Amino acid sequence: MDRRTYTTYEPISLSTVEPGWRAAYILDPEEGEPGWSSEPLIAWAVYEVTIRPVKGSTARERNDGREIHGVVFCDYPQAPEEASNFWRYLRPGEPDPSPEEVAAEQASRAELDARRRDRQ
Repeated sequence: MDRRTYTTYEPISLSTVEPGWRAAYILDPEEGEPGWSSEPLIAWAVYEVTIRPVKGSTARERNDGREIHGVVFCDYPQAPEEASNFWRYLRPGEPDPSPEEVAAEQASRAELDARRRDRQ
């Protein structure tokens, strides 16, 4: 049974963000140091979050309600959570993640990926 899904984030409202907030993304270990990157937030947004089945999937659509997420601007405004490598938000003045934190997150993601592959 194919139950693959994807998540959509439909913006409902925006509000200003204090300068200094960042969205942190984890990188694959092969991509080199420092193993992560960040983008400044341009706003906070209330999003309507919906889980949708991929084409041909037997999964059901599910509305998860409204959630607050940051907004970054890459090629267009988007929720960082839409990126598969989103890690966490960094507050204004918060130090960059340590190499140990980055390595632990990379290892955790590698373990999750291995478990997913084993289930298939």
